[in-house]
Amino acid sequence: MMKMPIFLTLLALGFEATVQADGDDACHVEVTGVDVVTQSTTIARVKFAVETQAKTSKKASESNTRKADRVISALKNAGIDVTDLQTQGYSSHPATRIVEKMSVT
Repeated sequence: MMKMPIFLTLLALGFEATVQADGDDACHVEVTGVDVVTQSTTIARVKFAVETQAKTSKKASESNTRKADRVISALKNAGIDVTDLQTQGYSSHPATRIVEKMSVT
């Protein structure tokens, strides 16, 4: 963690030290540095959907709830705090099928 302030200081010195007066051959100091900063991930965003089809919306909703609960339980068991989980939406739509009949006489 101490590397970052040192790197920034050296970087600032490098920019400052390379400035010369016009036409002046004064000595100067040039600093060049490269650093890699690695930090562990603190946030991961994952979006998923659970979709169920059933004969009635009640059965589909109950089945969907069981599936979503299993996913949430798995996330909790993986160490994710329940306060970090969100539900963004819920929708229910009837499944329709259009059948066109054609008769030829």
